[in-house]
Amino acid sequence: MHEVTLLKKIIRILLVLSALLAFASCADGGLGEAEAGAGTPPPIIEESPPETLSPPEPELYENSYPALSDVWNFSYFENNTDPFYLSDEAPHGDVSMGHIEFISDNLYDRVPFSYRELETAVWIVEELLAMGYAWDDIKIQEFNWQDVAQLTVPWTMIEGQLFEGHELRQISQNIILTIPGQSTQTIIVGAHYDSWVAPGADDNASGTALLLESALRMLRQEQYYTLVYVFFGAHEIGMLGAYYHLESLSEEQRDNLVLMINADVLLGTHFFYRTGFIENYAHAENNVSQKIHEIADELRAAYDIDLTFRTVGLDVAMGRDAWLFKNEGFTVLDLVGVNVDEYGEFFGIFIHTELDCIHHHNEFIPGMAARAMWFFSMFLERALLAVY
Repeated sequence: MHEVTLLKKIIRILLVLSALLAFASCADGGLGEAEAGAGTPPPIIEESPPETLSPPEPELYENSYPALSDVWNFSYFENNTDPFYLSDEAPHGDVSMGHIEFISDNLYDRVPFSYRELETAVWIVEELLAMGYAWDDIKIQEFNWQDVAQLTVPWTMIEGQLFEGHELRQISQNIILTIPGQSTQTIIVGAHYDSWVAPGADDNASGTALLLESALRMLRQEQYYTLVYVFFGAHEIGMLGAYYHLESLSEEQRDNLVLMINADVLLGTHFFYRTGFIENYAHAENNVSQKIHEIADELRAAYDIDLTFRTVGLDVAMGRDAWLFKNEGFTVLDLVGVNVDEYGEFFGIFIHTELDCIHHHNEFIPGMAARAMWFFSMFLERALLAVY
């Protein structure tokens, strides 16, 4: 018990350090012959990158919402949902690309605790309702800055040096969609939807869009596990939404948690995944992670995919939400996309800058984003349909 308490204290310290560093850096079965939606991987067009393309200058969002009690009321959404369809011919990733473009163009500067972050949360709920999910399937988990203040920088820094000029509200929220399965055992699928002061196409409209497409596709599936999609708020200053959600889980919910999947920063030519958990302060594996390796091996064999496995460790892992779960002994699957050159060096990393715009990504390496979303959509679906 003492070790658990000590570990949590260490985690809190590292979370604060992670937030400060972020601020400083910004001054079951085999593959079928005709797997639905798989198709041919979208090609990457081999050509020299163009000159830097700057996205449009964003406008600061002005609050137009009524009182919060009115926003999170079904009557607010009754006339805000249009039908949403997914054709049988739609390849994996197509829906995701549409969502990334919308978020990048219309919901930029989704900074933690801002009204633009709230606007994005409302949009996510609208999309889930439009898919056909019921209001009772969705939970809004609000948390106040004071609930997580011990994990992050002072509010004066958030309001001043970090997000000066943005109207903040000291309240953020996680959006939770629950899809019952045959079993009460659960898989949490998480992605943060907030951003730095940027369009945030890669970080993390890509993960948000992946979850939305996955939720749409799972309407047609019969999965064994109960799926809990969590769109995390207030990630960028210390993974606050993920921490709040993890701390809110009951003992029964923790006992039923089979796997936590995290999608964050997916746009790249090379893909890697982390899976496993932490035991005795070291990487460990079990039947769940071994099954994920099997899925990855099958995808590698079937497609020309550069997919690399990396172990989970005690490192902060670039401030990723899965870090919180695996350090408490839960098995995780963490999905990442990166650009790697012929010498193994990373390049084209635009997160936390104005160049993290989907149009810039598409100009920089044509076809890269579509191919990444195609792959991760397929990988995620197979992971959710497997029996561990």
